[in-house]
Amino acid sequence: MLIYGRQVGYPTLVYKFGKDANGRAAFTQVAQTDESSAGRVGVGVPTITTFKGQAGTAILWIVDVDGGLRAYRAVPESMLHDIVWFAWLRG
Repeated sequence: MLIYGRQVGYPTLVYKFGKDANGRAAFTQVAQTDESSAGRVGVGVPTITTFKGQAGTAILWIVDVDGGLRAYRAVPESMLHDIVWFAWLRG
């Protein structure tokens, strides 16, 4: 299971839930975005979508008042979370 965390002024962090060497429940950071969120109110909640629930199609969507709308592979392939789509949002 992956958990996505966003804080004002920081990158989006991706954690994997599992067990440590002693068998205790643990969260381990597995990736983060290259960009930081806005340093003020307006950091959006991470949202995951898929194409009809098919494996390998999950997208992580993030909206940010300074960063626009960004889409990432929901399951990161490396420590740096790859952006797959971006658009500026104008008010």
